[in-house]
Amino acid sequence: MNAKRWGILCLSTIAVCIGFIATVNVVIDPFLHFHKPLAKLEYPLLDERYINDGIMRNYEYDAVITGTSMTQNFSVSQMNSLFNVTAIKVANSGATFKESADGIERAFSYNPNIKAIVMSLDLTRINRGKDDMEYSDYPTYLYDRNYLNDAEYVLNLQVLLKSVAVVNYTRAGNKTVSFDMYQNFDQWKSHGAATVLSQWERMPEISDEYRLTKEDYDQIVGNVNQNLAGMALTHPGTEFYFFFPPYSICYWDSLKRTAQLNADAEMKKKVCELLLSIPNVHIYDFSDNVSMIENLDNYSDALHYSAAVNDYILESMSEGKHELKTDTYEAYFDDIRNKYAEYDYSQIFE
Repeated sequence: MNAKRWGILCLSTIAVCIGFIATVNVVIDPFLHFHKPLAKLEYPLLDERYINDGIMRNYEYDAVITGTSMTQNFSVSQMNSLFNVTAIKVANSGATFKESADGIERAFSYNPNIKAIVMSLDLTRINRGKDDMEYSDYPTYLYDRNYLNDAEYVLNLQVLLKSVAVVNYTRAGNKTVSFDMYQNFDQWKSHGAATVLSQWERMPEISDEYRLTKEDYDQIVGNVNQNLAGMALTHPGTEFYFFFPPYSICYWDSLKRTAQLNADAEMKKKVCELLLSIPNVHIYDFSDNVSMIENLDNYSDALHYSAAVNDYILESMSEGKHELKTDTYEAYFDDIRNKYAEYDYSQIFE
């Protein structure tokens, strides 16, 4: 075989292989970039930062549950029933406000008729830079409408392996997971005092009180205004249901021992000050439910709660319980600060 024929054969083989990879990835589309799950295939729905945009792009919905892992155990069917909506759940573990807000704005770009957004206001994400992102290597080629850069997806050998995984998942008799179970980790977790306390190391006591600085306040204001207030103002026809996650008594013990109870209260007050004047914003806090927070049977670690707590949060939202108001939130958080300052932690830790 001469060099010319050899070259043509090699190029033809490469072209066939590229065409095969592209065809399989486009047809199966494991990250749902081009279409919803095919009728004859079952999808495991994994890799949230890769597949969430496809869900927002291709599913029919008028409500969105998003945020961090604090929202992953929500029951979408429960939200649909309580709020009379058709919701999707597209949380991202550890997401910053910027990441969640960017995702919500993409959802609006695909579907402008969103009635309701449920989103967690994680305490560890409030005092962060307005443009902070949790990770550095996002699959941004899946997040835009520029199909020219989709070569990174359709010609990707790792995506081909995901396509094969969809086929194997189907052959094994599995079913595409429902939105109730998508991202739900509660079923795999143990709960209770033994589990939580085995993972928890109490903080050493610090006498000097931590106070928020001007830089802290400036950062909080920038973060909330850009990623939360701006979003709610831009979409006045959508109801935004924000909530402070109800962390366990371990969290409160840590705040007390490190003299941060006042800083915690002031940070939440600032968030409420910036958001509660917006008519379509609702904020909820559950810190006053001490019996729930001190009961470690509700938790798998110091921060993460069971699906039953998620159910309670949605029920409370639908009934207007635990909602913060402009004329009461300051006194509420002062009371919460005092309540956990006076709490007898020895019953939990000693």
